[in-house]
Amino acid sequence: DEVFGPHIAATILPSAIERHVKDAEPTKALALTFHGSTGTGKNFVADRIVEALFVKGLKSKYYHKYAGYHHARKGKVRHRCHSVFRASG
Repeated sequence: DEVFGPHIAATILPSAIERHVKDAEPTKALALTFHGSTGTGKNFVADRIVEALFVKGLKSKYYHKYAGYHHARKGKVRHRCHSVFRASG
């Protein structure tokens, strides 16, 4: 009820999350990415989802937030990409 913004967040996300949660044995982890300009509520929506899904909310060991701007600045993205490409090829 706290999200009034983009229609995609308000309509598509709940059904996608519900499908994943109802699957007794999901074959993949739930991974969501949010794209958009600064101040559009990406982190807000992500935090509300986590708080609804996990008892420990943002402190759950099953929740990992990747902030591209933060990790890219510190060179972590480049290092991770090189590792993945070396392993796959």
